[in-house]
Amino acid sequence: MLDLSLKGKSVQTGNYGKQWKINQTDYYSIGGKELLNQDSELYTTRESKITVKKPGTYLAILHSYAFSTSGGGTLWAKITVNNAERLINAARCQGYAGVDLCGILNLNAGDIVDGLLSATGDIASEGKDTFTLIRL
Repeated sequence: MLDLSLKGKSVQTGNYGKQWKINQTDYYSIGGKELLNQDSELYTTRESKITVKKPGTYLAILHSYAFSTSGGGTLWAKITVNNAERLINAARCQGYAGVDLCGILNLNAGDIVDGLLSATGDIASEGKDTFTLIRL
């Protein structure tokens, strides 16, 4: 039976707080700390990784705001579940750019969900990237 008392419960990680150069050869977690609405009944977090405690359908949202340090490039964002790519998006960055990646995920207890960034060109994060998971 569906437990409606869990509907809308969320967790948000990220907000590293410092500018950082986004790697051009691989994807890296957005880093940071636990933020708003930490709900220990549904989630545990370690840096930007979120471990789901209860199976169900979730809305995942990865937000990043970055800038080009010279010449532009492309900002890449992806959401993984147990290190497997589930959602991916990109934005061209000439000056400043943002990417909002969101999608619906059917998750099992113990699944580890992460928000990651990569880039082509010289692109840096503002350090305000966030990754949110909401139980639907």
